[in-house]
Amino acid sequence: MFQKQKSAFYLYYYIANVMVSKTLLHGDIMAKKNIQQVIAEAKEHYQKGEINQALKLLEPYIDNKKGQSIIAGIKRRTQEVQKTKNKREESVQQKRLRGYAIASLLGCAFVCIMLMFFTILANNTANNEQHPDESLPIASPTITIYYAKHNNAYLRICERLECPIIEILDFGEAIQVINTVTGDAIGSTTTWYELKRGGYVHALDVLENPPPTPRPVAPYGGSSLSSSSSGSGSSSGFTCPSNCDGAKAMGLTAQQAASCPELDRDHDGVACYGN
Repeated sequence: MFQKQKSAFYLYYYIANVMVSKTLLHGDIMAKKNIQQVIAEAKEHYQKGEINQALKLLEPYIDNKKGQSIIAGIKRRTQEVQKTKNKREESVQQKRLRGYAIASLLGCAFVCIMLMFFTILANNTANNEQHPDESLPIASPTITIYYAKHNNAYLRICERLECPIIEILDFGEAIQVINTVTGDAIGSTTTWYELKRGGYVHALDVLENPPPTPRPVAPYGGSSLSSSSSGSGSSSGFTCPSNCDGAKAMGLTAQQAASCPELDRDHDGVACYGN
C-alpha cells in the first residue's frame, strides 16, 4: 500500500510540474506561483512521510481537465513506448530464432556432407582391396645366374636334405636363381638358392662363374675312355678314377677331380689336392 502511495505521489508531482510549465506558456504567472507553492508544500509532507496529505494537496490539479489530459497523454506515451519495446524484443527474438534455424541447417548440411565423404572413401577403399589396379606393373624378381659345380648337384623340392630330389644338375649347367633362403646345413653353410624353374639347390653345389671346361685326359694306364665306359664316368670327357691317387696319376686338376662325386664329398668344388 505504501509503495502504491509513493507511486501516486510521483505521478501527481510530475503532472503538477507539467501544469506549471503549461501555465507559464499561457502567461498565467499567478497560477504558476500558486501551483509551485502547492507543490512545495506537498513535497514537504512527502519528505515527512505524510504521503496522504501530499496527495490531497495535488489531487485538485489532477482532477481537472488539464490533469486528466496530461494523464491520458502519459498513458498514450507509455503505451507507445511499451509497443515499441515489444516490437524491438519481438524483432530480436525473431532474428535469434532465424539465427538458430540457419545454424541448425548448416550443421545438418555439414554432417550430411561428412557422411557422404566417408561413405565414398570407404567404398573406394573396399573396391581397391577387392580389385587392385591391374595396370600397375608387377615387379619381376631379380634373377642371378649361377652354375652347377659338379655332376651330383641335387635340385630338391625344398631347402631341406630330406626333401625329395627332383633333378640332378649337370656340371657347369647354368641356373637362374630368384631368391636366397636359409635351410639345412652342409658343413657350416645353411644357404640355399631358389630357382626360377622351381626347386632349391645348396650354395656349395653352385658357382658364381662358369667353371673351366676340363680337357680330356687319358685314364690311368692307357687310352682315353668315354664316360659311357664306366658307371662312375663323368660327362667331361674322362672316366672318374676311384680315388685321389688315380686322379693325380691321370693329371686331373682339383676342379676336374671335383666333378667326380666320389672325390668331392664335401661339395666345395675342389678335390684331392689339399682338400
